[in-house]
Amino acid sequence: MRVIKPARKNDLRERQITCQSPQCGAVIGVRLHELKRVSDQRDGDAYVMICPECGQETWTDARIIDA
Repeated sequence: MRVIKPARKNDLRERQITCQSPQCGAVIGVRLHELKRVSDQRDGDAYVMICPECGQETWTDARIIDA
C-alpha cells in the first residue's frame, strides 16, 4: 500500500470549539474540513460551525484555528 496524495496535517488535527450560545456552552471537537471559512475585510477571517447540540451558529477567529 502507498499514499498517492498525503493528507494535510492540519486537516487531521482536531480542534476544540466552545459553543457561543449562553444556553449551551458545549465543547465540540472538530476538524478543519468540517468548518466553513468566511472572509471579512473589516473583522478578519473566521470559521463558522453549527453546534450539533443546540443548532446555533458559532463563529471563531481564523487566527485561533489556523495557529
